[in-house]
Order: sequence, then structure tokens, then C-alpha cells
Amino acid sequence: MDLQEILKGVFTATDENLLRFNANSANDGTFFSSQRVPLTIKPDRRVNGVWTAEGDLSALYVNTVGVITVSLIPDMTKIGFIIPNAIINELVAYDYELIQHLSTAFNGKTPDIIRDMGDKTLFDYIFSGGVYSAEWLLQCGEISPKGKLAMAILAYTLAGKIIFMWDSLCKTLFNAGSVIMTDWVITTKGLKSLPQAIFTDAAVTIMNSNITGGEVWHLVKTSLDDAEFCASIDKLLSAVGEYTLKKVNPFLDA
Repeated sequence: MDLQEILKGVFTATDENLLRFNANSANDGTFFSSQRVPLTIKPDRRVNGVWTAEGDLSALYVNTVGVITVSLIPDMTKIGFIIPNAIINELVAYDYELIQHLSTAFNGKTPDIIRDMGDKTLFDYIFSGGVYSAEWLLQCGEISPKGKLAMAILAYTLAGKIIFMWDSLCKTLFNAGSVIMTDWVITTKGLKSLPQAIFTDAAVTIMNSNITGGEVWHLVKTSLDDAEFCASIDKLLSAVGEYTLKKVNPFLDA
């Protein structure tokens, strides 16, 4: 097994772990948590040992996404997140220590790399030795029970770090300063997906979705006040079908 095949195997197993970690995940490369923005895995962007997933952050700033990246290099693995500067600039007004909070959200330690990438900022952590060593990665290529176990352990480790990093990032952003976020359940009949305009006009980030008894419900988060949000939703959905809105506490109701 050559290096590219090993990397492909590790990332495929990582994807499987991420989906398995969430019992209510959709089988479409998206995985959910009640308090985490869904991350969509991007297998088409995998080149030279780089794994990528992104999550919609339109509730914070319209048409923006956060990105988690994994660069799997023999003897050095980089795991990090990329945040649009538009979100950082928007939230710094409420929380002047936001950069510090983002820098320590993952494990309390400052990232090894913080890089301005023009319209976004990269926060990258470097891991080496042990499961991240070149020897371990080489072992993943062995066609043997030992090789399969080595790959399973590495993939499980990567998936765990990805989830914990994304969780930490979402909680930091959605709780920045005095930014007030509210949660709603939108229930529709005969409408499997919400109109694309909802992400801009209603400043919505979808946190979870499911189908129950012919109805489709979406747990969403928004920074709009109640009246503005309800008016935006009515404008978008009243013409396309029947819907209901319910404001919820996601810790108690979802």
C-alpha cells in the first residue's frame, strides 16, 4: 500500500467515525450535534493528505462558513480551523478578547500557527510522535490485523480531535460577548429543504434536521430578534407551503 492509499484509508475511516459518533447523523457526509453547527465533509477537496470539512455560520455573519482542516504528514499532523475575518471583526465589538478566546478554545493552549490568510484566519495545531509518527503511519499500510488496528486508532483519534475542536469553536463564537443567539424549530410539510435565501434574509444557521411522520423539522439558530426573524421566515415560507415556528431552549426541548 503506497502513501496515497494509506492517507485515503485513514481519512475514509475518519469519516466513518465522525458519522458514527452522532446517532442522528444524515448519511450525506453531514454530522450533527444539538449544540454544534453541522459539519459537511468535503472528500472532493482531498489532495496531498489534506482533509477538509466546513460548517455554515450565517447566523453570525451572512454567507460565511467555518472550516476544519487536517494535514496528515509523516511525523507531523496539523489540525486547525479557519474563520472568516468578517465574523471576527463583527464579534470583536462585543468581545474584545475574542482572538484570545479563539486561540485557547480547543485545549487551553495557543495554536502553533496563527496565520492571516487575507479574508480569513487560520488557527493550526501541530501534533507529532506516538500515533502521529511516521512509524505509525507506515504501520497503517500493513495488510495485517496490526495494520488495521493502527489505522483504526489513528482515524478514531483524528475524529475525536475534529469534533472537540469544532465544538469548542462553535461555543466560543456563539457565546462571544453580548451577542444574543436564539433557537427555533421550523416545521414544514412537503418541503424537504429550506430555501437558500433563508441563510441571508433570516441570518439562519441550521443546527439539526429530521423527518417525523411526514413533517420535516429544522433546529436553527439566529441572531435576529424575534419579530424580525418571524417576519423574515413568513416572507420566505408562506408562499411555498405550510409551516410552524417554535422558539426553544435547545438544552431542554431539542
